[in-house]
Amino acid sequence: MTVKPDDMKAILMKVLDEDSSFSFEMKVLQELRTWKFYCEHSGVYTDPITKLNREFDIRAWLEPRNGWHICLGVECKNISAEAPLVIHSTSLQLNEKTHSLIINHSCISSYKAWKKRREGSNFIAPLIHPIQASERAFNFQVTHRVKDGGNVFPSLYSTFSYVGRSMDKLKIRGKATDKSYYFDDSEIYAKFSQAQNSIVDLIESSYCDEYEDMAHQFFVLPILVVPDGTLWEQKYLEDGQRHGVPEPVERIPFYVNKTYQKELHQQTPEFFLRFVEVVTSSGLQNLLKQMLVKDDGFDYTVFLPNDDLAAAVKKAKSTD
Repeated sequence: MTVKPDDMKAILMKVLDEDSSFSFEMKVLQELRTWKFYCEHSGVYTDPITKLNREFDIRAWLEPRNGWHICLGVECKNISAEAPLVIHSTSLQLNEKTHSLIINHSCISSYKAWKKRREGSNFIAPLIHPIQASERAFNFQVTHRVKDGGNVFPSLYSTFSYVGRSMDKLKIRGKATDKSYYFDDSEIYAKFSQAQNSIVDLIESSYCDEYEDMAHQFFVLPILVVPDGTLWEQKYLEDGQRHGVPEPVERIPFYVNKTYQKELHQQTPEFFLRFVEVVTSSGLQNLLKQMLVKDDGFDYTVFLPNDDLAAAVKKAKSTD
């Protein structure tokens, strides 16, 4: 049976509105651009484990400010409210309330900077060996703590009591008149793993770029975004009993406790990732607001203040 063009147009518009992964990606992309992120959309990266080429959804960079860099690896999964994503969560321990920064400190003696000074002074000398990434950059864990004077310096996760430990995707079998429901996590974990693996290049570039002016801080974060109304949380007590009933949420940090080492090139320091953010479209807005906005303007609250940064760099140099 031939479908008339006008009828097909209506069918396609309905599917594009309700079930198009690409349309959903474009909405997320627009949200990131609203926050002034530079975005790369639908590019290819090499999976660090399988060595196969894979496509990422979005990579986003915020223009550096005062040596602060935010780099996001964003994967989008368009699911329906009838078959939502369910995150199983337990309490967040105090020692887990951390987030990672890559601190790339001033490498004025590196090959690039040294060569520039030499050329400017007409000084002739043998070329020195370039400084390796491991000698000028390191991974730093920002922890929730109280500083002298009672001032609290929080991590990104200080306010959370529960975090995700496992996830399931609700599935439907049967027809409309005889439905049954079950969990299947394979579909969603594939996208979740892609979010983790797609940030490897972001980690590498954060460690390997060279700077002369100041110490630079990089916050690299993988994010999985689902539509509004499709993310639910079931909390559990320490004894394994369910705590309350499932509730709809906008954002759940998902605990991964992952160390990137074998995925990175030789001589690159390891990177320690505590969480992958799982958010709805609205939750993404709130996450960006928490990272970027404080009071009446941008304050980039995920980064170390100058005194703490200087202390961290000094300690790193003393242990080289």
